[in-house]
Amino acid sequence: MPLHSDCTMRLSFLIVVLFATLGLLGCAGRDAEVGPRRPSLGVEETVRRAVAEILSIDPRTIDMARPLAELGAEDLDVLEIVMTIEEDLGVMFPDDLLEWIEGKRPANGPVRLTPDDLVRIARDARPGPKMAAR
Repeated sequence: MPLHSDCTMRLSFLIVVLFATLGLLGCAGRDAEVGPRRPSLGVEETVRRAVAEILSIDPRTIDMARPLAELGAEDLDVLEIVMTIEEDLGVMFPDDLLEWIEGKRPANGPVRLTPDDLVRIARDARPGPKMAAR
């Protein structure tokens, strides 16, 4: 699995955010006005399904304490997982999430972020723009 430099990860993150903002990913804004895409699922199940969907793995095999990189995630996969969770739960992760993710990265190594970390972040996340207006 190739490792991306910090500059490449930052640029990739900015491109994903730009495309999502412009609605070019096909998912941005689709459900923004109607709230969460999967409101009946709990936070842990939503995270498990997002990881499984993006990484094309069986959700039952996911060890929630295992780093996403060990599950096969590359940097852009992590960003896509985060965006999927935000959309599915109708929340917004903290603006400084990228810095937090980078803080979990050992020098020249893969991100050590786990699905359990994402569950904790999602539980503390603020409502998305349309959810806050309700």
